Amino acid sequence: MKILVLNCGSSSVKYKLIDTDGNNVMAEGGVEKIGLHDGFLKYKLSDGSKAIKELGLTDHKGAVKAVLDILTDPELGCIKSYDEIDAVGHRVVHGAEKFSKSVLLTDEVIQQVKDCYDLAPLHNPANVTGIEAVEEILPGIKQVGVFDTAFHQTMPAKSYMYALPYRFYKEDGVRRYGFHKPPLCVRAGLRNTRCRHQHTENHNLPHRQRRFDYRSTQRQECGYFDGTYPD
Repeated sequence: MKILVLNCGSSSVKYKLIDTDGNNVMAEGGVEKIGLHDGFLKYKLSDGSKAIKELGLTDHKGAVKAVLDILTDPELGCIKSYDEIDAVGHRVVHGAEKFSKSVLLTDEVIQQVKDCYDLAPLHNPANVTGIEAVEEILPGIKQVGVFDTAFHQTMPAKSYMYALPYRFYKEDGVRRYGFHKPPLCVRAGLRNTRCRHQHTENHNLPHRQRRFDYRSTQRQECGYFDGTYPD
């Protein structure tokens, strides 16, 4: 299965094409400076070197189209047609308390993501723009949303509540959520040797040090295998 993974920001679209059968990254890169006259696509070639293609002024739809075109380019691409892409996964920043796992992006789910615009005004609109661009270019393809906030939904109330009037939480959703780089092992269901080894080493550390290490990039990649957030 070939999955296109997109991270659509306000002015960029980063991508990877992953072959899940061999767990191989077939292609990766990104479009930068969306909405500006000097926009460009940066991508990695098969030999590991990087190249740049000038795009000029483009929007998110144009950026997604540029990514798909480079993937299917006769000389630079790694697939022959769009039909080889089985699904598209999107990084979605904010799911509030609505999502505790990755979900298939239906019209109802997309509306719930839009309902979170106030909580992530710079990120969620860009995420949805990317989702809608894919739907327009690849109609009917399965799309999945992976939420930054999903893994952290296991935090107990004592960890996510702020010392503020309770109405701010009830009416506006003001609480601690947790963001950035959804845990890869939890997200993808991977249980490789490297992660098991690091997970074991981490539990030999004092609890306070485990918490700090968890919040580093390495801890977020390995995740907690029982699916819970440390107190």
